[in-house]
Amino acid sequence: MNARAYAVVVVCVAALGPAGCTTSDAGTPTPGPDSSESSAPTSTGPSEPSSEQDTFGAPRVENPLDASRFLVDPCAVLTPAQLAPFGVSQPGEGDTDSEIAKTVGPLCIWHADPEVDSTISVAWQSGNKHGLADLYRMRDEWEYFLETMVGGYPAVFNDSIDNRDGGDCTISVGVSDTLTFDASETGVLDADGACARAEQVAKAAVVTMRGNR
Repeated sequence: MNARAYAVVVVCVAALGPAGCTTSDAGTPTPGPDSSESSAPTSTGPSEPSSEQDTFGAPRVENPLDASRFLVDPCAVLTPAQLAPFGVSQPGEGDTDSEIAKTVGPLCIWHADPEVDSTISVAWQSGNKHGLADLYRMRDEWEYFLETMVGGYPAVFNDSIDNRDGGDCTISVGVSDTLTFDASETGVLDADGACARAEQVAKAAVVTMRGNR
């Protein structure tokens, strides 16, 4: 989910709950099926859905990662060495305290150097309690929904409006059966370049989380 679309997701999660969500702006609104559950960041151990139908076809995460550190310090998920290839030389802008962060999940945004003209972000979907199953439940709502893997973890490229040709691309990665994160690129690249960059951001984040075990 790119940064400018994050507020759209908040409206969907907070207002519509289990009824689902559509929007005319870019982003990846993915409310959890049970709006009565707390939206605060929680532990990220694997859940145990009662049946295959509960996952809506989403693959299970066999080796869940502990993301608890990054829910309180989202910018720590990418190190300066990892950010350098993206043309980022300045610290990220983290958000854990706003209503957006409390409702949807914490995030960090990094602005690349001016000559790169790119913004990358990592946004935790801790407001959704069913991981990728929440995305799969609403897969017909997205203009694009492309399954893939990132560092051995199930993932999907997805957005409610397809603006990949405009340089926007988002990939959602399941790090447990109860938690996903979005890695996004917003810039001037074409569709292939934007999605390749978003995927590289996601891969770097997974590497960091693996080292946090």
